[in-house]
Amino acid sequence: MAAILRARFAERSITPADDVIDYLVRRLDRSAEAASRAVERLDALHRPVTRALARLALDGEAATDED
Repeated sequence: MAAILRARFAERSITPADDVIDYLVRRLDRSAEAASRAVERLDALHRPVTRALARLALDGEAATDED
């Protein structure tokens, strides 16, 4: 899963810290689709990718899924 996330971030020229990758691996569904959605969501925020931003993006996705 970490390799998929790194590849998806690299496709978008984003270099997140290792703690971001670890955070996402522990919280995402184990699928390439989930990894792609998370990276797309983080990229769309147009901010440096930090663990705090990843948490916000995942919380926002959960709220969207519940609607």
